[in-house]
Amino acid sequence: MADNENSHIEEVKEKPLLIIHRLPSFTCFFHHRLATHFTLLDPTATVGTDTSAVQSYLRSDGSGARALVCVWASPLRKDTLDCLPSLELVVVACAGYNHIDLSECRRRGIRVANVGDVFSDDVADYTVGILLDVVRKFSAADRFVRVGFWPQPGEFPLGSSVSGLPFS
Repeated sequence: MADNENSHIEEVKEKPLLIIHRLPSFTCFFHHRLATHFTLLDPTATVGTDTSAVQSYLRSDGSGARALVCVWASPLRKDTLDCLPSLELVVVACAGYNHIDLSECRRRGIRVANVGDVFSDDVADYTVGILLDVVRKFSAADRFVRVGFWPQPGEFPLGSSVSGLPFS
C-alpha cells in the first residue's frame, strides 16, 4: 500500500507546473481538464488580488513554471514576467493578445500562442443575433410580455399598436 502511495506522490511531483493567470472576475472553466496533466498554480484563488501578494507567491511557488495559461484578456505585464524566470510559453485562451507584453516576451524568448480564429464563427453568429435583437427589439418585446403589459392598449416594443387586437 505504501508503494502505491509513494508512486502516486512521485507521479504528482512529475507533473509540469502550470500557472493560471486570470483576473478575479474570470473563471478558468477548463481547470479540471488541465489538472489531470499539470500541477496548477492559480495565484488569484490562492492569495487574492493584491499585486504584491501575487508576485511574492509567483516568486516563491511559481518560479519553476515553464508555462502559463492566460485566461481571457487578463493583462500579462513585465512585472509579472519578472517573477517567472523559467517561463517559456504563454498560452492565451482568447483570440487576441494585445493584453500581453509581447516585446518583453520576445526579449526573454517566451513563445506566445492564442486560440486564433477558433471562435470566429461563434462570434459572427452572436454578433448577427445581437444586431437582430437591437434592430427588432426582441429583448424589449420579451420584457414587455413577461411583465404583463401585452394585454394593455398602447405601443408594443416592436412598433405595432395593440389597440386593435381582440384582447384590448
